[in-house]
Amino acid sequence: LFSAVSAFNYSRFKYKFSFYQILALGYFLMACAYVVMALIPSYTAVMIGMLLAGLGMGLLIPNANVWIMQLAPAEIRGREIGKLTTFWFMGQFLAPIIILPFLNFMTQSHLFYVVAAILVVFSITSYIIGLKTLKGSL
Repeated sequence: LFSAVSAFNYSRFKYKFSFYQILALGYFLMACAYVVMALIPSYTAVMIGMLLAGLGMGLLIPNANVWIMQLAPAEIRGREIGKLTTFWFMGQFLAPIIILPFLNFMTQSHLFYVVAAILVVFSITSYIIGLKTLKGSL
């Protein structure tokens, strides 16, 4: 539901922010989601976490699609969007297969913290690259 809300409002974000800034925000919202779920393992916290993760994914998916459409020449846009969609679906399929073994030596809360830390690194990296790109275009 919240992915749909933020995706529907993507154009408002794109009007104000760069692709990199939206990428940073999406990753940051998802990191916040995992921290909330790790801190307070309850139904309410999971729902708040899913709200935040949904808002983040709702920005990331249209951002990636629009970015690909902008970068790819018209004659291969369909193929490139198809590749992007394939990788989204592969990620959804492979994520539990890759993540599950980590639960053998850490708790679910610890794993959520690790994923949140990785997403924060992605967020900061995206933001810094965006700043460098912005400075390079001035």
